[in-house]
Amino acid sequence: MDRLSPFRSEQVYFDFRTLDDPAPGGKVSVELAVCLRDQIQDWLRRLRDRGAPVERISWEGAWPQANLLPARERPRRSIRPFGMNTLLLVLVLVLGAAVVGTPIWQLQRIRDERRS
Repeated sequence: MDRLSPFRSEQVYFDFRTLDDPAPGGKVSVELAVCLRDQIQDWLRRLRDRGAPVERISWEGAWPQANLLPARERPRRSIRPFGMNTLLLVLVLVLGAAVVGTPIWQLQRIRDERRS
């Protein structure tokens, strides 16, 4: 960081991306986004103290996926095989099958009772 900007990595939040077009001489072109920690550290602390974890630090002028917040400071997402939306969808499908299947099952029962 200190070779690409006037700051040390401990002083800033940063993100980078490699650009598609190669630089002359076989060098890699990167776009660098930098923000001084001092400017936003107080805001991050206030938000976290109030129970609002910060997932992203970005701004209008950055590329769409830019996130200056280091991965270790981002809230951890739970890794579940089924999220709440998936469970609700399964529940709707099961209830829908019950609504459609119950009259058919009742009709077959009535027919079986009449045959006996």
